[in-house]
Amino acid sequence: MASLPTPEESARHILEIFHEHSRRPGEVLRHNNFLLPFNKGGWRSEDFNSGIIYAAEQGWVELLERGISVRLTRRGFEQAHKVEHGNARKPDYHLHVAGDNARVNINSADNSHNTVVRQSGVGRGRRGGSDV
Repeated sequence: MASLPTPEESARHILEIFHEHSRRPGEVLRHNNFLLPFNKGGWRSEDFNSGIIYAAEQGWVELLERGISVRLTRRGFEQAHKVEHGNARKPDYHLHVAGDNARVNINSADNSHNTVVRQSGVGRGRRGGSDV
């Protein structure tokens, strides 16, 4: 059975969202900026609720306007910077890409596992068709 994210993991995901929006200390995101990121990739709105409480308790964010807006603090900015450099939750997918014309849909919301392998000598010197 898969484990549920902890409040700390959820709070760090909130910090990642601030980072993705290029926010600095003192800058604000509205609640709606968190809706989509917390409804895809295995996250749920309940995770946001526990994460925002944890982040506020740690002094990473300040809740404004009864939680409609969230302000990033200096402490939160520093934590977001740490998340950027290796403490982030690992994605639920992996990609192996090889070949002359390999393509991957990077923005896929599912937990895809794509493997594209080009075998040595296969398909060389031929036009049209496939050796697969």
